[in-house]
Amino acid sequence: MNKHIIIFSLFLSAISCEAQNEVQKRKIDSLAYLSRAKADAILGTFDKIKTAKVLFSISDEFYFVILKESNHFEEYYFHTDSVGDIKVKHNSRTPKKYHKLLIKAFNFCNYKNDFVTRVLNPKESNVNLSYFVLKDEDGRRFGEYSLLVITVPYPIDIQFHSYLLKSLLSEYSNEAKNQIKPN
Repeated sequence: MNKHIIIFSLFLSAISCEAQNEVQKRKIDSLAYLSRAKADAILGTFDKIKTAKVLFSISDEFYFVILKESNHFEEYYFHTDSVGDIKVKHNSRTPKKYHKLLIKAFNFCNYKNDFVTRVLNPKESNVNLSYFVLKDEDGRRFGEYSLLVITVPYPIDIQFHSYLLKSLLSEYSNEAKNQIKPN
């Protein structure tokens, strides 16, 4: 009888763990779609511009957007508050030394059409979520993902991911420096 109770307890424990995993997966997917909605609001500021666009964000608060113009790239940095209102926005041109990287990055053939919210056997080392999407002129999504900032394997080109991360963190650092100016 004791054997049956132990086996039954283990069975219930296994079911409970599987149910918790399923709840966690649904929570991650919900956060991913929330990231998508917030990113679409930022990209909505460029709706009148018919061109390919990349958006990369961290924590649904810091956004880096790249627009592909005819012979150059325009970069935009956004910092939003918790409800999505834009607190800081500025833009600049991409330095020429990165044009080859961005031309490759805007090649739609390099991306899948799936919305990735998990990778197999990830090596993760950060708790902040990142979101990425490449949209073509018609708004179709490519390479879209919502994952922890540092997740290996990367769903996009590692050099491009590094460029996005470095650029976004540099913009944030500049913003922080400007806010702490001595009197």
